[in-house]
Amino acid sequence: MSRLGRKLAAAICSLTLVAALAGCESRPRVVVYGDSIIYESRTEIRQWAAARGWDARLIARFGGAPCTLFDQMKQDRANPPETVVISFVGNTGVAPCVTGDPVESYRAQIREWKRIWTGTGTRLVLVLVPFTPVTTSEAVQQAMAQEAALLRIPVVDGGTDISPGRRYFWTQPCLRGERCVGNQINPAVAPGRNIVRANDRTHLCPGGGHGTDPCPYYSSGSWRYGRNLTSALAP
Repeated sequence: MSRLGRKLAAAICSLTLVAALAGCESRPRVVVYGDSIIYESRTEIRQWAAARGWDARLIARFGGAPCTLFDQMKQDRANPPETVVISFVGNTGVAPCVTGDPVESYRAQIREWKRIWTGTGTRLVLVLVPFTPVTTSEAVQQAMAQEAALLRIPVVDGGTDISPGRRYFWTQPCLRGERCVGNQINPAVAPGRNIVRANDRTHLCPGGGHGTDPCPYYSSGSWRYGRNLTSALAP
């Protein structure tokens, strides 16, 4: 082979190697749409997604509902990810697109969510937020789950080890792999347990956090919610 031929062969091999490496490094993408629960758990969700081999993009609107982000979803449809996850607490008065009976409104929003992504090949997953004993949240969660089941959309309980049995708990036993610091945050917490909810009984940051600021403490609730939410991602 001539000197020029050897150089061309080497260049082709280099390009082939770069392409192969790029293919190996590309990871499936998941886009997560939600409200303040998603926002306050953004670090944990990204960490859990990365540990499962996924790149996660999070889009959250405080006080939002699925309909709040429909325009964003329609834009994102141009470059569809492998998976789309939604998780909303069931806000009503703050989200102007939620009209009439909130339960029926959220049912209709699940249908529209499905319609937006139909034909893209994107897999949809509905993640229920941990049980929240305020307003119509749980009625909305169950209505969305029922509608998703009718549309054959997988449903994941994001509160499995936060609010087991869809009941409210302030603390839970520490889990393997997480920090166990509940008693350090609040002496009233029994040893071996972590605080999993905020004082407002909706959010997850221990203490007075409402999802708007970085949590000043270790948030076991966000750690668990992030793990549960990403459990639907294929390994």
